[in-house]
Amino acid sequence: MMEQDKKNTGLNRRSMASFLLLLSFAALPVSGLLLHAAERGGDLQTRHLYMTIHNSAAFIFTISAFFHAWNNLKAIRSYLLKYWKELVFAIGIASAAGAFACLHVLAAG
Repeated sequence: MMEQDKKNTGLNRRSMASFLLLLSFAALPVSGLLLHAAERGGDLQTRHLYMTIHNSAAFIFTISAFFHAWNNLKAIRSYLLKYWKELVFAIGIASAAGAFACLHVLAAG
């Protein structure tokens, strides 16, 4: 299986997707905090730079997450079928947290 991932390039696609996920995941909160801090007094060019870094990291994260999931589809399917109750519970928690965050923003406005 490892040889199939290398194809002609000599690179392991699964490892590449994992490393891209890791690096972009690390860049997202850092660039997000910098962007948030720049909103309070940074110049327009600095905010644009941080926004570009943040958006690029988010794009790389999203694309590499898709490829990571695609390369691990069999394991993900098996895991979801085995732990479907936990999945439903996690969706509920994430939905409640998202709703709370939206309500917080709407109440402040």
